[in-house]
Amino acid sequence: MASFRIVGAVAAALALCLFGADIKTVSLNATLAIPQYLRVIDGFPCDVEGHIYVIKRTLYGLRQLGRE
Repeated sequence: MASFRIVGAVAAALALCLFGADIKTVSLNATLAIPQYLRVIDGFPCDVEGHIYVIKRTLYGLRQLGRE
């Protein structure tokens, strides 16, 4: 929090404008270093039963999302 205040103080002293942005899909484009596997839950429509899928990219709720 202190570093944000310093940036704000410097911007105010130099009469600069600060802009902020939120990039929502930036973490979803990360590839996984350790392979993760996914099994289809019961009740989800699937053509072939019993298949296990390999996750190639991060997903919301995945524990490794912040580490990749």
